[in-house]
Amino acid sequence: MSARSSGGNPKSKAGSNPIWSQRLRRKKLGPRFSEGARHLWLFLKEHQWPPEALALEIAKATGKTYNLSGLVNRWLYGDRKPSRLYANVLKKVAGILTDLWDQPSTDEKFVPPAAQKAPKRS
Repeated sequence: MSARSSGGNPKSKAGSNPIWSQRLRRKKLGPRFSEGARHLWLFLKEHQWPPEALALEIAKATGKTYNLSGLVNRWLYGDRKPSRLYANVLKKVAGILTDLWDQPSTDEKFVPPAAQKAPKRS
């Protein structure tokens, strides 16, 4: 059950929210993957937020409610980069400097969570 449908805190832990594992299944990054996108992944992981929780925070800050979770996913994978409006909102919400969206990722080995190998069971 998602945080939105349960009426609970949108900042629910990733482990308790099945959307986190179901929606982020892509294994390849897009052509615009940047340092800003990498920082967005780190922010979500650190705060254990699903992309939908960040979308709710963006909606609160901007008053816009159209498919923001899809937009957040496109930013995460580097399919798109945020406009200056959204880059400024992400700076306030997640602390990501706006110029990082224009810089290539400094982590050449970054792979999305779905592409990381699962630990072997012994």
